[in-house]
Amino acid sequence: MKDKMIPSFSRISLSGKSWNNDSLKGKVTLFSFWYIGCMPCMREISLLNKLYREYGNQKDFVLLSMAPQIQEDLSLFNNDSVKNVFSRVRMFFHTEPIEYEIIPTCDVHGTRKDTTNFYLMPECENIVKDFKVWGYPQIFISDKQGLIRFVHGGFPLEPSAFDFIFNLYKTEIDELLKN
Repeated sequence: MKDKMIPSFSRISLSGKSWNNDSLKGKVTLFSFWYIGCMPCMREISLLNKLYREYGNQKDFVLLSMAPQIQEDLSLFNNDSVKNVFSRVRMFFHTEPIEYEIIPTCDVHGTRKDTTNFYLMPECENIVKDFKVWGYPQIFISDKQGLIRFVHGGFPLEPSAFDFIFNLYKTEIDELLKN
């Protein structure tokens, strides 16, 4: 996907904001593809929160979290006040709540009654396929014109690599914000 335009998409985040290609025009955008329970994904959340704290107040930067789960599951995952299988996964991995925009890529009609199991559902594959996500976590950073300039897959589990990855993302974002 590097040097290709952001695939066309239109989704609503947990905060109720509508996101699509038009809403990202003029913004450097970091897309984080992850899923609940993915150990490297859980580790990467604190790094992305740190990036969001540094850049989130800039009008020309957006960090979007794209997860192949339904809205209800992602809301429960990020909620400290409700104890359920999703928040327990986050707590098990000692993962802080996500501070940036979370976009569920799954559509479900009605409410799923069984909250004891979570899984990746087939109706989630549209955005994942369009971005050609080959593993989790996966990062895409696009420039202000919507051209994907940076792709990074995986996240190391060693704490010593945290600063290296943070600086790698930060360098790319800083360069794209200049233009």
